[in-house]
Amino acid sequence: MNIQETKRENLTYYTLQNDAGAELTVVDYGARLISFKVPVGNEARELVVSGGTKKDFDNDSKYFGATIGRVAGRITKGQFTLNGEKYQIDRNEGENTLHGGGDSFEFKFFAATTTTNEDSCSVTFSLVSPAGEKGFPGELKMSVTYTLLRDNTFTVSYEGTTDASTLFNPTNHGYFNLNGVGADISQHTLQISADRYGVLKDDSMPTGELRPVKGTAFDFQTGKKLAVAFDSDDEQIAMKRGIDHPFVFTPNEKRVVLTAPDESISLEITTDRDAIVVFTSNFAEVPSFEEGQVAFHGAVALETQNIPDAINHQGFGDIVLTPAKPFASTTTYHVTVK
Repeated sequence: MNIQETKRENLTYYTLQNDAGAELTVVDYGARLISFKVPVGNEARELVVSGGTKKDFDNDSKYFGATIGRVAGRITKGQFTLNGEKYQIDRNEGENTLHGGGDSFEFKFFAATTTTNEDSCSVTFSLVSPAGEKGFPGELKMSVTYTLLRDNTFTVSYEGTTDASTLFNPTNHGYFNLNGVGADISQHTLQISADRYGVLKDDSMPTGELRPVKGTAFDFQTGKKLAVAFDSDDEQIAMKRGIDHPFVFTPNEKRVVLTAPDESISLEITTDRDAIVVFTSNFAEVPSFEEGQVAFHGAVALETQNIPDAINHQGFGDIVLTPAKPFASTTTYHVTVK
């Protein structure tokens, strides 16, 4: 196990390596996941779609690989009530709030510490968000730890504490393509152990309905190609030109499997979170990095979290963080190569 540290443009990049040939690269700017390479045949296959330079990150409006906070997803009108007090937070998507407000955690430098032992190596990124930042109450102290294990597995673990009641619903916004950067993901097979999905309005805000997936384009319980959903006549799919929806995990299994078209490689995600937002890169404007463009439907973001806008909907789960209830969560990513 080894960690290589590289500095460029005032950014620090950490490449975690194991003896099996896997490499995980993260950067302190936005605590971003920007690369995960695993040996596939004679190549080191890149599975993460991301930019790689500060210019890429500064111009990135789609959160490639970023740690999202304080709250992943959207909040209706940027408003919520907590302990009887109403709050108005920063609105950065029309009248609504997306991913914690404008210029949030994705553009912050995190402090970093590294750990290496016989079985794993880790980078822990830490950040203090002061009370009132973006309108959120309470000082938030949070960390995200990326750990690479001996096999083709890495974990992303979050911790959070506060000195006053606030909201906290972090996620990682990594984009994956198991065929490598530049390919289409429509022929990937996706399996999700979820029996309900969140219905959206045309502005991407949740209606409050959690609809059964059975018999719909959103039924991935046994696995199917993304193209089957894309080509359906489902109004929700047509409205978003793909998938940009939360899926609610079944209580007994919180698991997602993404498999390449030739079935040579698969990514299994397990988590302790209640939901996952699947975004299939339905870009109205195709993002560009210094190394090239990202294709429409060129990657899939798999964001484990609680259901977006939970604070404003009964039955969506609890995202309230209090001094007496610290936050801790881990999501595991395991790659199998045939």
